[in-house]
Amino acid sequence: MIEKVLRPIAAGQPARYRPTGWGGPAKPEVVIEPADLVLLEGVSASREAFRPYLAYSIWIETPRDVRLRRGLQRDGEPGRADWDRWMAEEDRYVERERPAARADAVLRGDADMWIS
Repeated sequence: MIEKVLRPIAAGQPARYRPTGWGGPAKPEVVIEPADLVLLEGVSASREAFRPYLAYSIWIETPRDVRLRRGLQRDGEPGRADWDRWMAEEDRYVERERPAARADAVLRGDADMWIS
């Protein structure tokens, strides 16, 4: 991520990478052009190694049971083993890096804040 995306964007150059296929077919290469605002999303998007390239970070704090329920609603029960593995990795990441403590803003992910 640093070599293929963050460093080129920070230098004002296009970034090129191939998103993870997560066991499915290979995904096509993505090109990101430099811009005034580029969003990097994901559970570990504000990890320590990325912080020199971030201008602002938002952590969305969502209870574990809510995250699992939403994931299974989206992916179905056959995805449970993957979700169990991913969430264990997320737990270790959160314990190690404490992203909420380092974020510029922390939002609740268990509220329907998107509905007006």
